[in-house]
Amino acid sequence: MFIISHKNTVQKLADLPEPFEIPAFLAITELLKIRKIRPRTLENLLLQLYQDSQAHPYLTTFAHKYGTRANVGAPEEGLHPGELLLRARNHIPGITSAYFYISAGITATTAHCEDFHLPSINIDWVGASKMWLVVRPSSLPIFERSVRTYFGCNRPCSQFVRHLNCLPSPSLLKAWGVDFEVVEQKAGQLVVLDPYVYHVVINSGPSLAEAINFAFPSWSPHLTYTECTQRCHSGQSPITRDDFVLEDKPRPLTIDESNEDPTPLAPLKKGKGSQPPLRRSKRNGVGFGLQCMGKS
Repeated sequence: MFIISHKNTVQKLADLPEPFEIPAFLAITELLKIRKIRPRTLENLLLQLYQDSQAHPYLTTFAHKYGTRANVGAPEEGLHPGELLLRARNHIPGITSAYFYISAGITATTAHCEDFHLPSINIDWVGASKMWLVVRPSSLPIFERSVRTYFGCNRPCSQFVRHLNCLPSPSLLKAWGVDFEVVEQKAGQLVVLDPYVYHVVINSGPSLAEAINFAFPSWSPHLTYTECTQRCHSGQSPITRDDFVLEDKPRPLTIDESNEDPTPLAPLKKGKGSQPPLRRSKRNGVGFGLQCMGKS
């Protein structure tokens, strides 16, 4: 029974001093149903992550630029947030446009729910499986209360769990009385999370994924959501309701980056022994399975 305070969190690719070379991935093209796995499998991965002396890079970069998408071998158009978010006043990467997530080994995304409790989409394009630990909405109050008690946390914002950078283990959640699911997402499979669903993601090895939030036409920021403040984000402006004020026209889903600073991403080497970043089926492009998480 343990919890990891995870310091090696996701980094922005643009912040690296040198170009990052994408690792060779193993593509899986079968249409497989996303399956539940034993919590012990995820617990062992967490323990391995905790004991690993080598910190593997886990990087994000914009996925709404044609050049970057071509560089990693992804389809030309990315995941869509819905027209409502495309009309938002401010462009918020990862919310109103997609992010790529590049894992170079066993890495993790710490416990959190999405900003403004939006639903989200995540596709594991290629590489190793992702293990998702998803808290059932029926256990949301006891999960938040237990985290506050464990850390002595009194932050008022709705993202207080995210700010703690913690990775609770399945055994600890059981001790707290929290109901949860653990599922495996293989390459080519898509996971959709309902609004206000806490989750942890463990990458079991090198992989390339893409994620985005989305909103239905009737969505608006919930009145009970408490925004972050400058105290939450050192050197960054917090996301506020003003960011989601609607403009008349939606912005483009994908842009040409020829007039911008190039993303520091080294092209994938296609020499002997390396894998193509994606293999497509002739029938329907990249095959994927769909799993909606959070219903209960």
